[in-house]
Amino acid sequence: MTIVEAIKKAQKTTGTIKRESDPIYLYQPTNKTDCTRMFTVDKGYQGKLYFNFISNRWNPGLKDFLADDWIVGEKLNLDEAFLEP
Repeated sequence: MTIVEAIKKAQKTTGTIKRESDPIYLYQPTNKTDCTRMFTVDKGYQGKLYFNFISNRWNPGLKDFLADDWIVGEKLNLDEAFLEP
């Protein structure tokens, strides 16, 4: 799906999106000054997910806007996320 379709769907579910072609990165679009927060997703012991904060204000390129492989991402557990870059 397109980035717009994925964001609309994610707002009703997990609040995050990612690309099927690059599933290690997770994006959390917001209306805050953070804009879109960017995380990596790592699977740990017994499939537990770990979210590592990369940056605020992700700047998508033209290829990101035109891509049709966007999907809804995992729900962030910010209590367990590593939020320092």
